Formats: sequence, C-alpha cells, structure tokens
Amino acid sequence: MNVGRHKQFQKPVLSMLTWTLIFASPAFASHPYHVSLTEMEWNEQSGKFEVALCVWPADLEQALRLQEGRPIDLDAETDLDDLLTRFVESGFQVTQENVAPEHKQVVTALAAAGLVISVAEKKTGRIQWAGYEINNKEAWLYFEVAGLNNPEHCQIENHVMFELNDDQMNHVNFTAASIMSNVVCTPDQRRKSLMEGAVRGVVRY
Repeated sequence: MNVGRHKQFQKPVLSMLTWTLIFASPAFASHPYHVSLTEMEWNEQSGKFEVALCVWPADLEQALRLQEGRPIDLDAETDLDDLLTRFVESGFQVTQENVAPEHKQVVTALAAAGLVISVAEKKTGRIQWAGYEINNKEAWLYFEVAGLNNPEHCQIENHVMFELNDDQMNHVNFTAASIMSNVVCTPDQRRKSLMEGAVRGVVRY
C-alpha cells in the first residue's frame, strides 16, 4: 500500500518525523496502543488552521467500514477523497468562542438586562480537504480549517476512532507564531482548549 495525493502546505516537519519514527518502531509492530497524532498550525497569512492527522491504516479501514456500511479497501477505493473528507468532518471539529471567556459573564448579564444584543457563543470552523498519504504503517490526512480568526479562543474536539477503541488517545500538537501546546482528547474528555498547557515565547526556526 502506497497511495496519496495532497495539496502542499507548510507542515511542522520535525514533529511529524519524530512521530513517523515512533509509529514505525518495533515497539509498535503489534499495534498495542490506540493513538493518533494531529499536527495543527495556525497560518496567519491565510487565516486558517493547517492540519495533518496521522492514524493507523488498519483502524482507518475499520472506521470507514462503520461509516459507509460496506467493506473498504484503501488500495482499491476510487472515491477515497470523499470518504476521508466525511471521516474528518464527522470526527474533528474546531470551535471558537465569540466572547473571550473572561468577558462571558459580563456579556451574558448585559444581554439579560437588554443592554446588548445576545450573540452566538461559538462558531464552528469549516473543513477544507487537502489530501492524503497512506502506506502500510501510517495514514496521513491533510486538511485546513477555515472561518475562525482567533486561535487563542478556540477549542478542539478530536474524537476519531472513539467508536472503535474505548482507550483511544488523540494527541494534538498545536503551534501559532510563538505559541506551542499539546493536548490529548480521550473518550472521557473529547473537547479541549488549544491553549491548554500552552508555552509562549517559543523561538521557531
């Protein structure tokens, strides 16, 4: 198995290479862990998140079987882009608070008093599919998330593979300018702030 096509965009190569080595290591040969990796970067120029999601090909085939209700062969599918787009749209979501958390109580109180017009608390980013690269050991899915403008007020819900594995752990490495963070979504904690545990002032090369 060695298939793929994708739109090129800047990706955090070092972290992806590190995880590629981990996924290919002998310790993972028997697939003892249920994990995924997401590399997620805010592109200030385009105003979009650029996302690379890595999953096990065997798990991906099984998830697509459940999604489509029919047998799936990643090597033989002629509409794999469509299948993977639906897979990502159903399992990966980024939302943005329209009101900063520290101001939410004030705005809510003013709206209740009729002093301001109530606004929607959140908006959801739009998935824009870019492509994929799949081999025997890993499947990289590439896409962008558009329609949001403040990554520091965003939350992520990454529940891919949760329908397969009750011990699934979905790691998300996020970068934006001089900010870096790592969050883990689990079946018990699906939604996380991208700023959870964020480190600021990071010098990037």
